[in-house]
Amino acid sequence: MINPVPDRAFLIIEVPYHMGLAEVGAGAGPKRIVAAGADRILGQRGIPVQVQHVSLLDKSCEGLDAVVDLNRQVRLAVRQAVSQELVPVVIAGNCNSCLGTLAGLDPWRLGIVWLDAHPDFHTPETSISGSLEGMSLAAAVGDCHEELRARTGFGDPVDRGAVYLPACSDIEPGERERAASAGFATSIPELASRADSIYLHIDTDFARPGGMSVREGAALVKSLMAELPVIAVGVTNYNPSTDEDWAGLQRTLALIQALA
Repeated sequence: MINPVPDRAFLIIEVPYHMGLAEVGAGAGPKRIVAAGADRILGQRGIPVQVQHVSLLDKSCEGLDAVVDLNRQVRLAVRQAVSQELVPVVIAGNCNSCLGTLAGLDPWRLGIVWLDAHPDFHTPETSISGSLEGMSLAAAVGDCHEELRARTGFGDPVDRGAVYLPACSDIEPGERERAASAGFATSIPELASRADSIYLHIDTDFARPGGMSVREGAALVKSLMAELPVIAVGVTNYNPSTDEDWAGLQRTLALIQALA
């Protein structure tokens, strides 16, 4: 069994973009989460938490070029945080931010816990929508978008056997078959035997009917933080414009509370 990383301070990396567009849709989520006190919650142990803002370096780029630009900035911010023995918490609009985060980590025996109602395991051949978001994990394990990974600075892909998906409840045809044959870890002990460090990815839509509850999700996060060396975290896909009763924000804050 691998040992957890000793207690360390967090650094919030705020990426307020949706597919390269500033503060549109889920891109407005990161600022709302930070404004609601994410830094205060993560700093409740008495260790101050700083917030680092990421923005496009090339304001003229758009589409995939903008996604690459942002993920490069995330990679550099994550790498610097880890070098300072901080745990980066990347609060971003989209799941594809995982590519920038993972690119900033040591790839040797790196594992992923993908806390998401969707496995995001499509490839261009199986995806109906063609959305990059639905291919984020597939790209991270080397199944597609090699050029995007290379442009981001993402070297060796993560081993599929070091990936654990505890909350998937909405899996599409094509994606289901791929996931079934991927050889993913099926338990925390199995993951622990295959990885020496962990990236925890939290998509805020993980809790839905037929899937994991918020309480179960928070308990899982607490357990992971206590038992495994979680060296980076992603919190993605919170869209304030579709959260009229603020339930989504409260769900997100509950998971951030569990990190601390």
